[in-house]
This record gives sequence, structure tokens and C-alpha cells, in this order.
Amino acid sequence: TGYPSFCGFTKALDVALSERQAQPLLHRVDADLGYEQFFQQWQPVLGQVLEGDLSAGQDLRLQVTAYGEDNAFSAPIFER
Repeated sequence: TGYPSFCGFTKALDVALSERQAQPLLHRVDADLGYEQFFQQWQPVLGQVLEGDLSAGQDLRLQVTAYGEDNAFSAPIFER
């Protein structure tokens, strides 16, 4: 999340598909390292959609919080 083109390809693809009236089955999820919990929430919903419940993905909205001055990346110190 710390650079200007974070998930740039998927954002551009989402825009291109939307411009062509494509309807998403799931909302795009922009994630970074350390967002395993997003996958844990997203995976069962994807399963529901693939099994035919097309409305299952409409309420799932996962959004990362960008790292910055007020939200620093928590990194372990391995050696001093």
C-alpha cells in the first residue's frame, strides 16, 4: 500500500471491465502482504458464488488501510 500504483493492474482491469458494462460477481479486493484474514473471509464467499449463489458476493467489501504516518507497518526486529 506504500506506493502510488498499489494494485494498479487490478484497478485498471476493473475500470476497463466496468466501462464495457461487465458486472462483478465479487467486489475487487486490494490486499498486501499480511492480509491472510481477507482470504479467509473471501474464500467461502467465492465458493458460494461458484455454486450459483450470485448474490453472496454483493455484500462482501474488504478494504485495506494504507500504511502511512498514522498507520505504520508493524515489522519484527530480528537482530540488533
